[in-house]
Amino acid sequence: MTNKKPPVGLFPYRLWVEERAQHISAAIERYTSAGCSVPPEWLYELMHHGKYPDIESITSHERQGDASNTNNSSGRRRMRGQR
Repeated sequence: MTNKKPPVGLFPYRLWVEERAQHISAAIERYTSAGCSVPPEWLYELMHHGKYPDIESITSHERQGDASNTNNSSGRRRMRGQR
């Protein structure tokens, strides 16, 4: 019997989730700082992993938002892919 090291396995899921949540949170911060709307998929993914973003700070940035995101005089926001 030889003492060989086992091959490299997988990155632990718990650590991957933590790292992924940090990446998503950083992206959300960049978007809100730039005055951009945060894709809802990012928020859903954070919630799926048990991480709950500060929704109030995100929506307050979007309320301040830019007029270029509106598609009519009522001020409704455009959905992704709409013109």
